[in-house]
Amino acid sequence: MTKAGALCLATLIGTAGALSAQTSAETEDAPLSAIDWMSSVPIALPDADPALAFEEPVVTTGAVPTVEAAPLSDGGGTGVGILSPAISGFPSTLWQGATATDISERLDALPAEAIAPIRELRQRLLLSAAAPPRGTSEAEFLVTRLNELRALGAVPMALSLVEEAGAGSLRDPGVFAVYADIALLTGTEDAACARLRGEAALSNDLALKVFCLARGRDWNAAALALNTGEILGDLSLEMGELLAQFLEPELADPDNPPLPTGPVTPLTARLREAIGAPLATAELPRAFAALDLRPDLGWKAQLDAAERLVRTGSYPVGTLRLLYNAGVPAASGGVWDRAQAMQALDASLTSGEPVVVADALTRAHGEMVDAGLEAELAAMVAEEVEQFDFADEAATGIRDRLVLLSASYESVAATASPMLQAVAFGDTSSVAPETPLELAVAAGFSPSAQASAPVSLGLEVLDAMVTLERARGGDASGVPAALATLRSVGLESTARRAALHLLLGA
Repeated sequence: MTKAGALCLATLIGTAGALSAQTSAETEDAPLSAIDWMSSVPIALPDADPALAFEEPVVTTGAVPTVEAAPLSDGGGTGVGILSPAISGFPSTLWQGATATDISERLDALPAEAIAPIRELRQRLLLSAAAPPRGTSEAEFLVTRLNELRALGAVPMALSLVEEAGAGSLRDPGVFAVYADIALLTGTEDAACARLRGEAALSNDLALKVFCLARGRDWNAAALALNTGEILGDLSLEMGELLAQFLEPELADPDNPPLPTGPVTPLTARLREAIGAPLATAELPRAFAALDLRPDLGWKAQLDAAERLVRTGSYPVGTLRLLYNAGVPAASGGVWDRAQAMQALDASLTSGEPVVVADALTRAHGEMVDAGLEAELAAMVAEEVEQFDFADEAATGIRDRLVLLSASYESVAATASPMLQAVAFGDTSSVAPETPLELAVAAGFSPSAQASAPVSLGLEVLDAMVTLERARGGDASGVPAALATLRSVGLESTARRAALHLLLGA
């Protein structure tokens, strides 16, 4: 039965721990090594974000959209996903009429750091339970979605999705390969290794097999496989040296680690870490940022990783807010200034003094805007700052702007500019647009706005998302149809929020 992402994640972590304990109990004692050190430092995954429920905010005011809706019927097909059709709002026929290539092309066209409403909708699509597109197996489509989540740095979500798929999906070598990488990045490799030791045909990756044999404390088999692989040339020089030093820690020289000879993989990253020569993740793909979220690492490393991931919607904003308050800034500049500003803002909110809150809000807003995190700040504090009346005009403007960028946008719309007010209430019939973007947005909320014919519901939504993102670069020509499409399929709040974000430049 489909479960929420947080529940799936907790289940997987629990399963990993149980398998690890069982493996340890069934094997003989072995000398302490880098392997034991490595297993003693778990990776702390972020808490589940309530936003992952993906329930659209209820629109309580404004005109009822007049665009005719023609949603595809739900054929009742099955599909792997964390979000059931009842929760996601999408039928199981979401991808009917599409191909895997169609979907991948649209996803590739979306920037990782899209505007917040588009990021949320992307995750909703990726995590929805729906039948795979034509010509694609369930396993192949699962791999496509897992790879997309991993590219965004959303490895905990990917871990939840693959766990929801169940043991049957993990018997597919393609699914298992991605799962093994995700497990290495999230510190749950014991579960993956237990599967591989039980069914060697799951992977042809000799290096992974050596690693997993060692994780199971089968030292002799690991050493034999390593030596055989080196003799036959089945392992690169770099991988051979990394595995040798992993099995024999006394051979490791952190000051002179093996030279990298190819792309960094989750396995090479974990092996380098185990021999005392960890890699900096800032220049690596986003998925590797998960390695810096462990509590044993420095606070700055955690903050840098969390900020990097929150920009793609891959890290909960609420957890980032807690992380900002987890220590005392050791210096000034960059992330330290943001942490200090957020700490001051949270302290001011606790005090309840409007003057103090206004000053702290102004400073925190400036710091977060400079870092490209204004929408994230809105998600963190808009509901709280909305309760304050500020004498300072600048602070009032910041407060209203943050609320407009949040899910509570309607609550302050009455005092916003005519254009923003019209969009927030979903009725632009009486507004006078002044810029090309305003003209395009106003047309999107017009009763005469035309949505595209839904050849594929999923593709139409993705096309609308891509079009709205292009408007950030100045091309607003497709905005009317894109907004009309979202509204026609029931994504009214997403359409309004996306339009507000575009108009506010956030």
